[in-house]
Amino acid sequence: MQNDKQHQVSRRELLAELRRSEAQYKSTIDSMTDALHVVDRDLRIILMNRAFLDWHEKLGLSRDAVGKVLTEVYDFLPASVEQEYRRVFETGEPLTTDEVVRIGDSEITTETRKIPILANGKVVKVITMIRDITDRKSIERALMQSESKFKTLAEGSPNMIFMNRMGRIVYVNKKCIEIMGYTREEFYAPGFDFFCVAAPESITQMAEGYSAYTEGRVYHSHEMTLVTKQGRKIACIVTWSAVDYGDGKVMLGVVTDITDRKRAEEALRTSEDKYRSFVENFHGIAYRGGLDGTPIFFHGDVRRITGYTEEDFLGGKPSWADIILPEDRLGLHGGPSTEGFPDDEQPVEREYRITRRDGRIRWIHQSLRPVFDQSGAALYLQGALYDVTERKVAEDTVARERSAFALTVDAAINSRDIDEVCDKVLSGLVSTLGFDCGTVRLYDPESRTLRLVRTHGFTPTEMDRYIHDQHIDDSRYVAALVGRTLKAVWAPDVLHSDDLEAHRQRCLDVGVRSVISWPLVSADRGLLGVMHLLGRSPRDIPEEDRAFFRTVCELFMVVLERKQAEQDIRRSEARYKSRFENSPIALWEEDFSGAKRYIDKLRESGVGDFEAYFREHPEEVMACAETVTIVGANRAAMDLYDTRSLEGLARVSRANIKARAFDAFQKGLTLVAQGETGFDLDYETLTAEGEPLFV
Repeated sequence: MQNDKQHQVSRRELLAELRRSEAQYKSTIDSMTDALHVVDRDLRIILMNRAFLDWHEKLGLSRDAVGKVLTEVYDFLPASVEQEYRRVFETGEPLTTDEVVRIGDSEITTETRKIPILANGKVVKVITMIRDITDRKSIERALMQSESKFKTLAEGSPNMIFMNRMGRIVYVNKKCIEIMGYTREEFYAPGFDFFCVAAPESITQMAEGYSAYTEGRVYHSHEMTLVTKQGRKIACIVTWSAVDYGDGKVMLGVVTDITDRKRAEEALRTSEDKYRSFVENFHGIAYRGGLDGTPIFFHGDVRRITGYTEEDFLGGKPSWADIILPEDRLGLHGGPSTEGFPDDEQPVEREYRITRRDGRIRWIHQSLRPVFDQSGAALYLQGALYDVTERKVAEDTVARERSAFALTVDAAINSRDIDEVCDKVLSGLVSTLGFDCGTVRLYDPESRTLRLVRTHGFTPTEMDRYIHDQHIDDSRYVAALVGRTLKAVWAPDVLHSDDLEAHRQRCLDVGVRSVISWPLVSADRGLLGVMHLLGRSPRDIPEEDRAFFRTVCELFMVVLERKQAEQDIRRSEARYKSRFENSPIALWEEDFSGAKRYIDKLRESGVGDFEAYFREHPEEVMACAETVTIVGANRAAMDLYDTRSLEGLARVSRANIKARAFDAFQKGLTLVAQGETGFDLDYETLTAEGEPLFV
């Protein structure tokens, strides 16, 4: 009788313990963020966690699913899903798949893990864990598209573009191959010395650029000479910058071939030397005048250069000084004078601008010298005046191209975010082109709003009254007009601009008389925004200013797309880090690269059957294990193994491989050697306190 009572008490305690264990188990799976359900061999759902029920509600599915067959609840699943379950029941092996499911108008990408539950050596149930990876897949596709755009841009670039990681070339574009004569395989070969492409006189500049990269400086630029595989020398400008590529920093080099320009500059210098020698007698306009600048004669191409005749100048209508731009006169009163001349016969060179009779601006090179009598007293001035407008325009074009490139590169490299890029590009454009103020607006397609990102040059009152976000369909605003029509506006004076006829009164109310507005349009993403420059008075917008503005905007669009992609990636990484750290499942990250290199060396030495090799050489398994390091772990992993540091977790991991998990590690190592990139292993392990775990 006493034994029966004890048996009944023990049974009640056992049932109570089972209920507590079941409640704890149910609480555990309900706390998991991943959706989970369990099916039996008839594919009937016998259990769901709270996350799975929430998933049902989000997708508009019935929450009453327990006890029903999978195909009854999820009629949208393909037939292959049932086959996958049958495979797990038959083989007892876990299965992980990525699946794309369309429910109504929604398309969801999931990562699904089917894990067998065994009883007496037979699979009796399957746990299914479903993780929504739609956002991650979207980010991955966006990143792939961004990298693809970069490579498309690089391959179509007229400049040579390459990437160097710690002395080894990891990317060259088509232009590098065409110009330098090396194949892509030669560039990428491990033994390729990138210093071999530098001429002896440019080795120092090459080393300086490489040092800037290794020291972490993000930008460096200089002129140097490259040597092709065939020995031909190329003059170029090389811009180095440190950028993220793949799994680390690389040195990005952009090479601009300036060989033709150098030849042109050398030819120009030679021509100018000949010109200076010739101009002392006659070149362009031969000139002689008094020491006070009063002309004695003008002879030569007077009409072609100035639009006036020799007689006009000799009669003082106009005087030579009258046609010189006021800011360029520099003491030239009645005409070329002796001011600033040395007391010898050496010519003095000056360059300044004149206004032709037809109103066009021309650049004049003046080469004059005083003529002295036998006593050393200056008698008069003589020399030549030469039209150098074409050279000046060419120099200005080169300077503007460099300025546009430098402006956008500096904004791209030295800015932390999109707003700072916009600020630097906008302020650079306003300053360079001489406008008074401006805005950058980025387009939000969801609200159809041009969102104000950066402004420059406005007063606080103007900001309060006039400067704000604009709906793209609002007919009051010029920027909205440009964003809506995707058509640029060039208005030197809004009162004489047909494009802005409907906007004249508002422009005058705001105090605007000149406008440049450009739609920032991507071939893939459509309207990105509008760049908007404003002047408070009418101003000329010459073609060189328009070309500069267009170039900066086009480069800015490339930078903007890249910055937006980087911003998306940073947000994705932050979300991943948060999910990793807060996951209730134990997670850690290992650096397996050392073991991979060890395996590659074994393969090079002739090892083919790694399963047999590792079984016969356990010491090689332990040698690989010693190369593996843990680089990150979440709190759940620390709690699971009763440790509080990565070092402690690493010690526990190495001890477990030697004591309990050797076979599992050997199997994982074999799978890596066979090319597998993902697998599941079940094995026994120990905590830091020596408590056994089955994981």
